[in-house]
Amino acid sequence: MRFLTVLFLALAAGIGLTMIAVKPGYVLISREPWSVETSFTVFVAGLLLLVGFSYLLLRLAIHVFDTPERIRRWQQQRHAKQAVEDTRKGLVELINGNFALAEKSLTRRLDDNPLDVISLLAAAWAAQQRDDRSARDEYLNLASNRPDNSPLATGIITCQLQRQAGEHEESLSTARKLHEHYPASPSANRCLVDTLEQNEQWQDLFNVLNNTNRSNVTSVQTQAELLSLAGSSLLASANDLEATHTTWKSLPRKLRKDMTIVASYCRALARFSADAEAEELIRNSLKTAWSAELVEIYGTLKGEDPSYMLKQAEQWLADHPTDTQLMLCLGRLAIQNQLWGM
Repeated sequence: MRFLTVLFLALAAGIGLTMIAVKPGYVLISREPWSVETSFTVFVAGLLLLVGFSYLLLRLAIHVFDTPERIRRWQQQRHAKQAVEDTRKGLVELINGNFALAEKSLTRRLDDNPLDVISLLAAAWAAQQRDDRSARDEYLNLASNRPDNSPLATGIITCQLQRQAGEHEESLSTARKLHEHYPASPSANRCLVDTLEQNEQWQDLFNVLNNTNRSNVTSVQTQAELLSLAGSSLLASANDLEATHTTWKSLPRKLRKDMTIVASYCRALARFSADAEAEELIRNSLKTAWSAELVEIYGTLKGEDPSYMLKQAEQWLADHPTDTQLMLCLGRLAIQNQLWGM
């Protein structure tokens, strides 16, 4: 279609030029007391020259009037480029451990810096490494008030710095707010989990791990380890036998098969003189999987029938003749049975 249009225009122009060449005609412009007469060809050429000159004059005028704005934009681009270079230098100095120099570079030309939030967060990190928490908080506050601020990123950095500084209540508050505002964010969830673990908030950690989409928290292996740690810590912190039983029942069935959790529960039972219950649980648990930790606990229990416990341990010896914890267990049970020769 475009080709046909161009072809048509070319033909039309060719026909027009041919007609002008054969019969150029003339143009008469009359206004008393003057009159101008010229050939049509000269008139068209003059008209084209006038239009071209007017266009150039208009472009020149626009360029002249636009010069201040062009200079302003050039200065902005130049300042922004310098500010980005300052950020680059500051990050390099931060990595190298030159925190004062890094802070100076990162906070220069902030108003011209398109990376102002990143520079302020990095400057806050540098300030804390100098143990200047006042400057750190000032930079974090400036970052949070920037138009292009990322509340999630600023909150995570803030929480990490608070944890690093040992500000337990502040870090917990920040982490919980992040989790409340961004419940589907893996970064916010990980931040809360790490903060709860560091502050030994085992019940909250256990609840978060159970109620949050675990794929948004951390790896499967780390999740299992954290659940085991939280469950064990809850059992270890129980105040009485009833609280121990309640905590144990609140744990998921799968977790109650974890040998580390079982060992923590048995220690808690023994602490409140429920040795018989612990002894039975250990015997049943060792039927499914061997655990040297459970065997070690078994030897410390004060069971109702020490001789029966000794016979049970001797049966395990057939399958685990070189297990050192089993040997220790047998020795302790022999003492309870006053079998000094054994």
